[in-house]
Amino acid sequence: MNTLRDSIQQYKPSIRLTSVMGRQTLSLLRKLSFAGIVICSFGTIVTNFFFAGQYASELLGASLIFSALWLEQLLTFSYHNSYYFRGLNSIIGLDEEPINGATYDVAEATLKNENDLTLAFCNSQFGSITLLRSGLNPEQVGEFIRGPRQKITASSVILPEDEIFSLIGLGKYLLAYDYGFRNMLKEAGIREEIFLGALRWVVGSYHQEKRAMRWWSKDNLSRTTGIGREWSYGTAYLLEKFSRDIRTSAVFSTLSADATFATEKVKEIESSLVRARSSNVLIIGESGVGKIDLVMELNKRMQTGKSLDAIAGRQIIVLDTNLLFATHKDKQELELTILKMFDEAIEAGNIIIVIENLSTFVREAEAMGVFIPELIDQYLSLPQLQIIATDTPASYHTYLETLGGFTRRFDEVLIDTPDLT
Repeated sequence: MNTLRDSIQQYKPSIRLTSVMGRQTLSLLRKLSFAGIVICSFGTIVTNFFFAGQYASELLGASLIFSALWLEQLLTFSYHNSYYFRGLNSIIGLDEEPINGATYDVAEATLKNENDLTLAFCNSQFGSITLLRSGLNPEQVGEFIRGPRQKITASSVILPEDEIFSLIGLGKYLLAYDYGFRNMLKEAGIREEIFLGALRWVVGSYHQEKRAMRWWSKDNLSRTTGIGREWSYGTAYLLEKFSRDIRTSAVFSTLSADATFATEKVKEIESSLVRARSSNVLIIGESGVGKIDLVMELNKRMQTGKSLDAIAGRQIIVLDTNLLFATHKDKQELELTILKMFDEAIEAGNIIIVIENLSTFVREAEAMGVFIPELIDQYLSLPQLQIIATDTPASYHTYLETLGGFTRRFDEVLIDTPDLT
């Protein structure tokens, strides 16, 4: 039985380290030490060539001292990083091993008040910002903290097995078990979903900053693009005959690339496409919310090298289902054409097929005696091909949700608002 108190003990040395010297100070010392190495080494070379070796020994000794300091700072900084970034899992599923227990942020907040987690949360940087964004002013929080209330200790919190316990988990725990904290929010007119939404936003923004700092992570390294990638790919001639390149579709040009909502959804689609499994995406949203606009923005990111490297340079092709059905009246002929199109896409190796209104495509094919889920199922698990499908919530629940095995091949992305700007 792993408690929160047990889990956060491992972070004590690293948190004490930053209480003496912050991460910025550690980084600055490392950079200054490296600069000392460069300057003294260069001085040693210059004195040997131009000043008959005068002060060469002193400069060489200084460079060795700076080297020792730089190595010490590098090891210290690496030690802190091993705890600081713990729990920040890869967004594309490339983690080497599962991680569980409390995160560094939870430990940093709760170690200051192990016997009062509510106080620890409210006094923490992220907790105070969350409460402020939720609509609570510091006076209300202070009045609640000073008043009579129950106190939850770290030793009483049982952590879930094989899961990360983040600040979001801590916030949910306080809502569930600290009745005074929950009543404070209720009396202030703040719903639980508002509080959790603010907490997710604060923690999510912080995690984005941490991911950017962790330049050596597989997520960041995967954004490094290769040279001549397109030269190794083939062409899917039959697929192009029954398709249209998304860049030629002017109707799909309404997306505001700077919209926060759109950017989040595009990154969610992008992350799903590079996963080892379930690398197909089903975008679910009402008509007019901009489902294809998101795909067009994804295409722009891939062509400009801003996407993850695993999908950089790939070609997005929208399947023209109307043309496909208009030119095929025979079941066998339609099946052979679909199979050949997908085979060509596999051989090309750089194609993402977009199928609009997936449920309509499935039903129209079924009217001709072709069962699409069974026909293309073999292609949905292959890494050489990804499919992006779109549909409305009503059609999804009516026609697709019952096809359990087929829909499980897709990672669902929900678009719950028509306002992308």
